[in-house]
Amino acid sequence: MSYKTEFPHFVLDVTIPDGFEDQSWHNNACPSFEKQLPDGQYLIIWVDYADPKDRDYSKFPRFSIDLHDTDYCHVDTLIASDNWQDILDFIAQHSESI
Repeated sequence: MSYKTEFPHFVLDVTIPDGFEDQSWHNNACPSFEKQLPDGQYLIIWVDYADPKDRDYSKFPRFSIDLHDTDYCHVDTLIASDNWQDILDFIAQHSESI
């Protein structure tokens, strides 16, 4: 799976941090990139379309990080922002546990 095949018209205009793998799937609202944590849970970065009109949920921020358990069930949204730097800062601040 790749955002390029699952979302062929999507333009990825940010650099995904090291350690996160493309796990995009066309049945989701937007591309996603995940990293497995030492405890088996997953962090998932969601990168939505730049234009809110192209999003399934236009009022939700463009970027978010979710925590999913070992069965891929959503546990919590850890951060959501329209600013990519907020996402990078969150990852940097929690790098020891990520």
